[in-house]
Amino acid sequence: MDIMELEDLREYVLDHLSPGSFLRAVLENDLVAAVAKAPPWQTFEGLREICEHIWKLPSFCWGNKALVEAWLERRQTKPLPVNSLRPDPHDPHAADYRREAAEERAEAWRDYWESPMGGISD
Repeated sequence: MDIMELEDLREYVLDHLSPGSFLRAVLENDLVAAVAKAPPWQTFEGLREICEHIWKLPSFCWGNKALVEAWLERRQTKPLPVNSLRPDPHDPHAADYRREAAEERAEAWRDYWESPMGGISD
C-alpha cells in the first residue's frame, strides 16, 4: 500500500475529504472501477492491503456509493477542524492552534485504531 493512499484514507476517515478515484472506487465496493482507475504501480497485493485497512473502518463510512457520499457530506455539517482554518503565522496563538489541532487528530486516530473496529487486535 502506497503511503499516499494511506494518507488519503486517513483524511477520508478523519476529515471527510474525498479520496482519489481509485480509493473511492474501493470504498464504494466497485471492483471494476477500482481496477480501471488503479495507478500503474498498484498490484492486487496492494489492493488486498487497502481492503484490510478499509474492513477495519466503521461500516457507516464505506460499502457502497450512498454510504461514501453520505460520509463526505458530513464535512459540510460538522465544524471545520482548527488546523483547516490555516491560522495566520504571525498570530501569537497560531502555534497553540496547530498544537491543539494536532492533538485532536492524534486522539481521534488513536481512538479509531484502539477501538474493536480499529487496527489493533489481540
